[in-house]
Amino acid sequence: MVQKIKKIIGNQSGNVVIFVYLLPFLIIFCGMIVDMGRFLDARAKVQTIADASALAGASTAEIIEFYEYDIAEENGEEVLEEEVVERQAHIDPATAKQEARRAAEVNGGNNAYWKEQAGHLEEWDGEKIGIDNYRTWIRVKLSPGMFYPVWRMMGREGGVPVYIDGKARAWAGGE
Repeated sequence: MVQKIKKIIGNQSGNVVIFVYLLPFLIIFCGMIVDMGRFLDARAKVQTIADASALAGASTAEIIEFYEYDIAEENGEEVLEEEVVERQAHIDPATAKQEARRAAEVNGGNNAYWKEQAGHLEEWDGEKIGIDNYRTWIRVKLSPGMFYPVWRMMGREGGVPVYIDGKARAWAGGE
């Protein structure tokens, strides 16, 4: 039994043929791994852009405090006491959108960045929700990358684009 195993391990005829047949599959597998890493990296970047822009939009909120006044008497004198009973955050939509857009561009939410990544920024937008929430979303289209030649061999022009979406919502902090 041991001699048979040694004979099988020692037999090298046909190794080159097996390697040549397996090489295309190894290349395709490596391409898939590289593309998957690229897509995961892009997804993290898109979410970072959405988060940063939503926070920037919400941070423009103006905090308005509502007070309750009471007149108390201490040592025979009237004293005015004031107490904050409510705080509301009001977001100006134009200012919030401007700041959110600036934060998105600083974090890579522009076409110059995505062209380097073989992609294209499809959509970015932000909006005020209620009086104290701001929401942003972003969509990026990426080309298939290393898998592009495989798609071409299969007769598909342009490959299959990958769309990556990011959404975020930030609360400005009223009570």
